[in-house]
Order: sequence, then structure tokens, then C-alpha cells
Amino acid sequence: MSSIPFSVVKAQLFREAMKTYIREQAARSLAVLGGTTPEMPQPKRRFNREYKQHD
Repeated sequence: MSSIPFSVVKAQLFREAMKTYIREQAARSLAVLGGTTPEMPQPKRRFNREYKQHD
């Protein structure tokens, strides 16, 4: 048997389920928008400090 308490496993499972649900809902709402707001500015991207762009 695992040494991780069931309540911790249950909380981790719930957290992952919520992250997946939120990701799916965001994707669905973006799909509904489609190309209806082309003037909307592009979102800022997360920057990976290890990644270096070549000039």
C-alpha cells in the first residue's frame, strides 16, 4: 500500500480534475469566439528563462 494518505490523493485528484475542467471551458469559450475579435491584442506569453532567442 502507498504511504500517502487517501485524503491527500483525493485532494490531488480533485485539483487535477478542476485544472482540466477549467482548461476545457477556456478552450470552449475561445472556440465560440472564433475570429470575432481580430482587433484584440495578442496575450503576453510566458517566458522561459532557459530559452534564448537567436537574433
